[in-house]
Amino acid sequence: MLFKARKSRSMVIKKGRVTSRFSLQVQGEVIPPIEGNPVKCLGKWFNVSLTDGANVAEVVKQTEEWLKKIDKSLRRTNKHLRRWLGIPPSFSSVGLYIRSGQLQLPLSSVVEEYKVAKCRVALSLGDSNDDLIRQAGMITRSGRKWAANAAVEQAVSSLKLRDIVGNQCIPQQGLGSAQFQTWGGANTKTRRGMVQAEVRSREEEKRVARAVQEGSQGAWTKWDLPRRKVTWRDLWRLEPYRISFLLRSVYDTLPSPVHLHTWGLREDPLCKLCDKRGTLAHILSGCKTSLTRGGIDGATTKYSSHWQTP
Repeated sequence: MLFKARKSRSMVIKKGRVTSRFSLQVQGEVIPPIEGNPVKCLGKWFNVSLTDGANVAEVVKQTEEWLKKIDKSLRRTNKHLRRWLGIPPSFSSVGLYIRSGQLQLPLSSVVEEYKVAKCRVALSLGDSNDDLIRQAGMITRSGRKWAANAAVEQAVSSLKLRDIVGNQCIPQQGLGSAQFQTWGGANTKTRRGMVQAEVRSREEEKRVARAVQEGSQGAWTKWDLPRRKVTWRDLWRLEPYRISFLLRSVYDTLPSPVHLHTWGLREDPLCKLCDKRGTLAHILSGCKTSLTRGGIDGATTKYSSHWQTP
């Protein structure tokens, strides 16, 4: 077997100190000393100190730089996404990622996907076929504000409680007409999917709670109207201004007279046609003058210069 000495390092210690007075050879070739010739193996540098302090500091530095780059890329992606959809920076992120609102977009939050992925790793370790891995008690690192293992435990507890409560029938639904997957009767693969779905459900509950707390952009929570789900095909098919108008009208961010007055761009919040308070609902469907002059088309034509403001 051919041994490449130049790819190896030697170190001689005499009386507790590293010395270079001696040299080691293999197959007639001198092995370079590690003093002055550090070597990198599996991403880790080995030098004469044989300590991990410098390596740990370098890893921490690289991690901080990578996280800063990821943070910048997320901000840049969010900025370009809002510009593509034609919505202002003040548009709430709830309207982009909510799945139970009046208007649902085919977008997913990066934070939600990160949490689901971490929970998937925790489940894979906890449900491993290897007894040593399963009993090792490994904890999935996921930051200080949120713990993946704790989220998995909460999701499992909620699913077990659902088994106790049983299947709840909504009005006008017959007994046994809906399928109900129990936690006790599910296999390992199905349980993993149930836990991930529960984690997504908790994130959705947080978004709904945040929407309720918002004033103008959360007014849709009081509506009793059919919900609309926008697909990727709809986004590519619709014109940009139609998408922008659709989003901004649902979440009440269009430049109506009331909003223009609030933003300091107009002296009064009154409608130009009937001198009543010019809210978004009034302009679209409540102004009697616009209804007699052509309905919503007349109102949107009257304020077309405002609706197209980016």
